[in-house]
Amino acid sequence: MRKKYLGAVVILVLLFSTAGYSQVRFSMGLGVGGNMNFHSGDDLEKGGTGFGLLGGLETVLMFSNSVGMMVNFNYDNRSGSTTFSARTDDGNNISIGVDASLAYLTLEALLRFQLENSGVFFGLGPTIGFSMSASRTVNLPEGYQFNDGSTSQTSDIENMSTRFEIKAGGGVEFPIASTMSISPELFFAYGFTDVTDDASWKIFSLQFKIALLFALAQ
Repeated sequence: MRKKYLGAVVILVLLFSTAGYSQVRFSMGLGVGGNMNFHSGDDLEKGGTGFGLLGGLETVLMFSNSVGMMVNFNYDNRSGSTTFSARTDDGNNISIGVDASLAYLTLEALLRFQLENSGVFFGLGPTIGFSMSASRTVNLPEGYQFNDGSTSQTSDIENMSTRFEIKAGGGVEFPIASTMSISPELFFAYGFTDVTDDASWKIFSLQFKIALLFALAQ
């Protein structure tokens, strides 16, 4: 499954990098921002939310004044928190908090459509993400503790899936020098794969990022 997704991204990059080669304009830079994450699934009693860091290398290839693509490599944090109910040995119902810390290395290849004579652009395309680290912290309410006397315990999340999603959104590129521009972007990422192989648990994210780009060929 991972090879299939990665192969699709590579084919997409090669296809568009060979079209209209003489007109290609190329920019590269760094972007930083954050994710507002929404966790859902049949194996979650309640939906969860959380914030995470987003940032990495951003490249823009324009094949004409209006059509191009964006290829980005990011550190992508999709952490979130939720709660579930439990019944204690003495018959009390309690609410237990769970914090999931999820970090991915992501590769995305997005088609870019730019309004001519304008910095406004829209993007659409796939993202593939590989797990870097994954852990959960279980937090007991006040007055309760684990057998070792602690009120929270952290453990690794196993059987992490390769992440696949579709992103759509846009932004505006503002020139700030002859070969430099700044680009605020807002995207929505729709996750198709479950977080782990053995649970119904998906993540959708609203992503905001500001990229500083340098024109290398124009």
